[in-house]
Amino acid sequence: MNSERANKSVRSPQHSFTDVSTELLRSGQGIRFRAPGRSMYPTIKEHETITVQPVAPSRIKRGDIILYRWEQGVIAHRVVRIERGAHGGSCFILRGDASGAPDEPVEQAQVLGKVVSVERDGRSIDLNNGVKSLFLMISFLYRIYRRGKGLFIKNKDLTPKN
Repeated sequence: MNSERANKSVRSPQHSFTDVSTELLRSGQGIRFRAPGRSMYPTIKEHETITVQPVAPSRIKRGDIILYRWEQGVIAHRVVRIERGAHGGSCFILRGDASGAPDEPVEQAQVLGKVVSVERDGRSIDLNNGVKSLFLMISFLYRIYRRGKGLFIKNKDLTPKN
């Protein structure tokens, strides 16, 4: 067996996707892929195709959905807050629309791009125009719904007592 071949590590499909996505976006190219999870429901449903374009971290705003790199791959989540990072740049606090808890803070160097559209039912939905506000409202209402149907009513037993 060739010792050079034996020393090469085997790359998983996830790592290959992460590496190729990182290279393309950092070289100024956009990418399209099917979203593998449900963390951005209802804005992005599982297996819908999303388009990601490169973005300068200084152009990212609250409410944008960004694709970022972490040790296990890439994730596309919504920016819920922007803070000053440890090294003077911005630090992004992100959360999936279907999640109640934020991700670990994301540094500028981890940002790969911005999700600009999602393909649903044969049409492309641009997430950069007024649709973003609609999706923000829908995701907010969905999070409230998931926390419990009795969120606004503290006492669920509302039957009159005789």
